[in-house]
Amino acid sequence: MERVSPSMSPPRLAGIAIAIVVAFLMASPAAGAADLVNCGGGVRAALVGCSKARRIAKEYVKTHDHSIWLYRCSSGDNSGRCVLDHKLIVFSLG
Repeated sequence: MERVSPSMSPPRLAGIAIAIVVAFLMASPAAGAADLVNCGGGVRAALVGCSKARRIAKEYVKTHDHSIWLYRCSSGDNSGRCVLDHKLIVFSLG
């Protein structure tokens, strides 16, 4: 029976594997700021067509509903944000 060195024990290998997966997920491109397309009128979108993004933004500014066309929407001081899966819409409220 072969002995496993303490530096490569199963819990340590599991920790290393988790660290590698986390690093990979953080490095993979998601719908981040670099992927946003300027749709005009203060609306930017990632993975959403500009016409749809503008309609959703306009509807949110008008109603402030938390759910528009299955998108979860919220707002801060001067901007709003709607998300569905990896699709992102960011817009100004003014």
